[in-house]
Amino acid sequence: MHPKLQKLKKGKEIKAVFSGRKISSQFFDIYIKSNKEKITRFGVITTKTIGNAVSRNKIRRRVVEILNSISKEINLTGDILIIPKKKALEYKYNDVLNEAKNTVIKGGYHV
Repeated sequence: MHPKLQKLKKGKEIKAVFSGRKISSQFFDIYIKSNKEKITRFGVITTKTIGNAVSRNKIRRRVVEILNSISKEINLTGDILIIPKKKALEYKYNDVLNEAKNTVIKGGYHV
């Protein structure tokens, strides 16, 4: 059983992740930075360019579910900040999930 993912809650924690490694794909910008605790913490930032509140919440829920499914297959550690792009709403969930897996693997995590 994998440990539950924790959230990045403080603004200071989120800003620190921006100094980490950036990986871009057609659906996401992902920032990854190692942390001292050796646990996985994540944050999702949805900007108004994605759309109205309903659209932003929909993509946020999708991203959290993708992170949960990826963390079962890939050993994620560190702080992960995901900024979804508007294009992620236009595609089906499985397409976005596969792209997220490929992006995370490209970032140095392996199955």
